[in-house]
Amino acid sequence: MNNFLLLFLTKQVSERRKVYGKIVTFQKKERAFTTWLGGETFAEIGTTAGVAEATAQIYVIDMIANGVKRKDLHERLSRELEIQDECLEKLHDLLCGRGVPLRELRDTTQLSYNQIWADIALFMNGYKL
Repeated sequence: MNNFLLLFLTKQVSERRKVYGKIVTFQKKERAFTTWLGGETFAEIGTTAGVAEATAQIYVIDMIANGVKRKDLHERLSRELEIQDECLEKLHDLLCGRGVPLRELRDTTQLSYNQIWADIALFMNGYKL
C-alpha cells in the first residue's frame, strides 16, 4: 500500500472517529454485547438489562466501534437495524467528503441516529461496500 493511500485511509478513520465521538465501555455494555453475540435480539437485551431497545442497540454498536472486526457481525448489525445498501453507500459518500454534521447526515440519508452510528462503526472497522 502506498503512503498516500495509507494517509488517506488513516484520515478517513480519524474523521469517522471524530463524528462518532468518545467510546466508554462498562460492564453492562459488555454484558449486552456478549448477550447479542449469543443470539438475543435488541428487545430481549433491553428487557434483561432494564434499558430501552435503542440503548441496547447503542451498547452493541459502541462495542463494534471500539474495535470488533468480524464481518459476520457487520452483516448481522446491518440486517437487524434494517440498513439498506443504498443508504450505506450514500452515507459512505457523505463521510468521505467534507465534514458533515450528524444532523445533516440524518436529514440527507433518512436514517435514524442509531443506524448512522452503526454505519460509522462498521466503516471505522473495515467494512467494505
